[in-house]
Amino acid sequence: MNPLTLSWFSDTGATTPDPQVLAWKQLVAGFSAHERRPERGGRLFSPVAYLPGTKRGNAGVAAIYAAVLDVDDGAALEDLRHRWEGLAVCWYSTYHHMRPKADKPAAPRWRLVLPLAEPFRLASGVDQERWKAVYQSINRKLLDGQGDHTSDAARMFWPPICPADGPAPFAGSRDGEPLKWQEYEPAVPALAPLGKPVFRQEPGSNGRPTPNRLLADAMLRTGAGTGDNTGIWLACQLRDNEIPEGEALPCLREYAVRATVDPSHPFGDGDAARWWRSAHTRPAREPWAEPAHTHAEDEFDAPELSKAAPAGVTPEPIPLAECLAAFQERLHMPDTGAVEVALGAIAANYSAGDPVWLLIVGPPGGGKTEVLNAVLELRNVIPVAVLTEGALLSGTPRKDKAAGATGGLLRQVGQFGILCLKDFGSVLTVKADTRGPILAALREVYDGRWTRYVGTDGGRPLPWAGKCGLIGGATTSIDGHHAVMSALGERFAFFRLPSDDREELGQAALERAGQEQDLRRALSEAVRRLFAGLTMPIPRAELSREEQTSLVALASFVTRARSAVERDTHSSRREVLLVPEPELPTRFVKVLACLFSGLVGIGCQRPRAWGLVRKVALDSMPRMRSLTLDYLLQARTAVATKDLAVALDLPTSTLRLTLEDLTLLGVLSRNDDEQEDGEEFFEPRRGRPADTWSPTAWARETFARAEYNHKTPIRDISPAPDPHSSIDNDISSVSISCFYSDDRERGEL
Repeated sequence: MNPLTLSWFSDTGATTPDPQVLAWKQLVAGFSAHERRPERGGRLFSPVAYLPGTKRGNAGVAAIYAAVLDVDDGAALEDLRHRWEGLAVCWYSTYHHMRPKADKPAAPRWRLVLPLAEPFRLASGVDQERWKAVYQSINRKLLDGQGDHTSDAARMFWPPICPADGPAPFAGSRDGEPLKWQEYEPAVPALAPLGKPVFRQEPGSNGRPTPNRLLADAMLRTGAGTGDNTGIWLACQLRDNEIPEGEALPCLREYAVRATVDPSHPFGDGDAARWWRSAHTRPAREPWAEPAHTHAEDEFDAPELSKAAPAGVTPEPIPLAECLAAFQERLHMPDTGAVEVALGAIAANYSAGDPVWLLIVGPPGGGKTEVLNAVLELRNVIPVAVLTEGALLSGTPRKDKAAGATGGLLRQVGQFGILCLKDFGSVLTVKADTRGPILAALREVYDGRWTRYVGTDGGRPLPWAGKCGLIGGATTSIDGHHAVMSALGERFAFFRLPSDDREELGQAALERAGQEQDLRRALSEAVRRLFAGLTMPIPRAELSREEQTSLVALASFVTRARSAVERDTHSSRREVLLVPEPELPTRFVKVLACLFSGLVGIGCQRPRAWGLVRKVALDSMPRMRSLTLDYLLQARTAVATKDLAVALDLPTSTLRLTLEDLTLLGVLSRNDDEQEDGEEFFEPRRGRPADTWSPTAWARETFARAEYNHKTPIRDISPAPDPHSSIDNDISSVSISCFYSDDRERGEL
């Protein structure tokens, strides 16, 4: 049986949920005994998971994990228990059992808790009215309609409590199967047959557009506040193009899921049926032949609708191992770290707290796009092609707005969303006067609030507040913009892809030429099925004191080593202009902890998750700095500049800039006792002993504290055994060898 999520509240006036994930046996044990209290009060629970950052109320409920029913009118438990034969269930008497209550006489009063086999997900297009119908059906069939008819998703309940001097309470449970709520859902009445609408095709057309094509164009038209009208428009297009009801309704259900911008007002299956009926009350019109945008499908890339599994139905869940196997079967991927970290970052963003912004960094053609394409079908993930201030929040006057304009990406994000940007490098390659405002805006978006001012005389404010995650791709050229990004405040964590399997990657790409669409659909489906079985929000993984110490030390080491040093880029000598205070680890350590929770939540074993988090941390330094520190941390003695340049195969002048930066940040020390007074610190000298470099005592001590639980190299840590032995890989592409082991031989250099 799947774990259950309960949201706890300290009292009836509390609004902030405290989530707890429990196995069914734990819940039964917790509800097996009553607490005696002089009056009714104390903590309350709701068997639901809330969306990140939301307060108590129906609008914030993401999923329901159990049906809780109250019998308050005197029906005896023994008279009804035959109705739930074979189901897992627990029951307990409530506070007013056998006591008068308001205008009601003393009578048996008790509560029934039934775990659901599959969470009822309100965040996937299923609305409040649908849950009420399911709840009432359960009430009728299991309690003969004698249960309480209050069916709000966010309703709270007291755990077992009883008066200090009242009659003896009772509690019990019975093993069985979890309740399948789909079996209790009332049947939707069939749509009445209507007259066949007039249908004409334009001359020369090769056939009707597919439901997928119509759906893609509908999504291009959809904006804040326009979803309902566009739903009717889509239904009319489906009707006028003679799409049969069996295909039209799944298409409309899929649109209902995708068009939900505000989780507090989701579209559902009822809306899909209403749009379809509404279309048949309107006059037929010219059948649609071409979308408003001639590349609508390319822009939206919606999957073909499956007739076997209508949109809006939760796919069958699969474990992480099976999801990763799908990637390894279709891509050359000896190590699945990039997929695990990407999925872990998505899951981490569903948790409470600050967002996780992750960039997958690698050469062109390295597989970044396929990993990112696979997550686009997940709930709240928003694809982004171009990122500008106007793209975030549009200031276009209402009279000039195009039909279906959304008002900007942040309007689509609303209270919560995750942007997916396949090429973040495009943001950094624009002119400096354009790039600066974009990065400054992103910094505020990360913090959860941004206001854009447009117009003259102080401007018209366009405010946004919420939580916005981000996952994207970038080439290794992003390291060339490190100073700009760092000076504005680092918000990103990196995962660097390997680049040493060039011919194998090329061979794999050649073998799958022409199968790209099938491949992407298969990978997207695998990711959807993985997330269908996850408990949202992902619970925070507990860290031991030793793990906390190690994580803080790791974050401290990386944030100092990646901090910016501003130089004069217009001078050939690249003189130092400013050494800002090094970045503090406060933000980064929370990102690493949240990512660790996300990885554990999707199914990674803790050693594997810890290793991936460690790699992400170290990959978040500029590549040249990490290579330099790797070499010097292995050395027993200081290393000369020239020797280091030869070992790393780098130009001496380029390497010297990196050495200077790390020295100014207090990570390295320059060892030259013969320096003369007044001589410029970093000026090369002819005929004198060469500069030598070594890590500072702080760097060695801090890095040593970050070595917790890594007696073996990270590349030797693998997930728990599973049927897909090819997945038991490790992070073989780690570029910083000594960062992952303190046991290897370290010879003199």
